[in-house]
Amino acid sequence: MIEAMLSSTVLNMGEERAAMDQLLREFGIFSVVGAAPAFAGVGSASSIAGTREIAKRAGLYILLLGDRYGFVAPGTQLSATEREFDAAVETDPTKVLVYLKTGIDPDPEQVQFIARVRDYQKGYWTVDYQNSTELARHARDDINRWLEQRILLKDNHDIYDQFLFYALSIKPTSDTEMDYKKTKESVLLNYRIFDTEYILDFKRRQIATDFWGCVSQLIASFEAWKRSGYVSS
Repeated sequence: MIEAMLSSTVLNMGEERAAMDQLLREFGIFSVVGAAPAFAGVGSASSIAGTREIAKRAGLYILLLGDRYGFVAPGTQLSATEREFDAAVETDPTKVLVYLKTGIDPDPEQVQFIARVRDYQKGYWTVDYQNSTELARHARDDINRWLEQRILLKDNHDIYDQFLFYALSIKPTSDTEMDYKKTKESVLLNYRIFDTEYILDFKRRQIATDFWGCVSQLIASFEAWKRSGYVSS
């Protein structure tokens, strides 16, 4: 079974959480974890540490964004939901799906959180929905695509393999020749387009801490090569 975490504020998102809980259970391969209606044990741990642990170990993390930012523990600056999001992204940035409710008036802190999650280069593509029925319909399609990607990646993969998977899936041209090498410090991507060779060096630390920023940098390189006519400067 794949643990799937539902992450959101609870009191104002009951319908959405119930719809997602039902959808995930219909797949027959997910164990739904998180707050109500799903619960998961974390052993001896505080709530703030326990929910982070659930977010880290979950195979799939689903973030539902509504109008409320949520509870911020005394002496801290982030809500429980934002802490869970950070833990999930740090563990595996490709296991995250994000949904945003439309027609809402978010808290000021929630406005900032939504902007951070949706950052064009470093954030996530978010799917808008109006009600729980529309949310479930979008999520069903997204989860099926996510499962297809996981099948391609197989079970034995780390964050660097996932980065390579994305790199291999977005070649700049259909006839691009590409090979790669993983060293202790870097992931090296070697592209040959027509008679021009390009080498990109992504540091492992950079991939681990800014996965989507690296993907954006890769795409920006492709666009720059195209503008040059694939002629090395």
